[in-house]
Amino acid sequence: MGRAVFVRHSETRIEPQVSSHLWTLTDEGRDRCERLAAGVSGLGITRIVTSEEHKAQLTGQLIAKRLRLPISSAAALGETRRETLPYFSRSAHFRAVIKRAFEAPDEIVVGEERFSDALARFSACVDDLMSDDPGEVPAIVTHGTVLSLYLSQLGATPAYSLWERMGQPAYAVVDLERGWTGRLVNVE
Repeated sequence: MGRAVFVRHSETRIEPQVSSHLWTLTDEGRDRCERLAAGVSGLGITRIVTSEEHKAQLTGQLIAKRLRLPISSAAALGETRRETLPYFSRSAHFRAVIKRAFEAPDEIVVGEERFSDALARFSACVDDLMSDDPGEVPAIVTHGTVLSLYLSQLGATPAYSLWERMGQPAYAVVDLERGWTGRLVNVE
């Protein structure tokens, strides 16, 4: 199947009155994309594929521009569906809700999609992307929850633990035939 670089989008500008699916990047988040691009420049990436959410597309566009790579998007790379989820002013409350969802992936705990369904959707998309051209090395720009679910199934690290330590942005290089080593790089 080959190798891929999985990227969590960069730092977002929180807008409590706007769905998180529409959030954009902070100025620092844009700067971090430059550092991310420099960090992954030697990994042989051949193209960028992002979710259709704005913050992932912006992250991907900045990386693609810096590395001079083609870019496309795929809806199935999106975050767990939670458009109706209200903004949590207390991060501890949000973390507790997400933790419960990770612990009960076959139930709708948060939003409109079971975490197990999000993982199945995301995994099928990655499989399709990797079967397009076995020689390509895509950078797949996505979101923290769905990426944690995916990486967890490839390695032995619990998804919630990954989610807690995953920065904005972060990346992991994965050999899809051998699995994932558990190395996650947070870009500051």
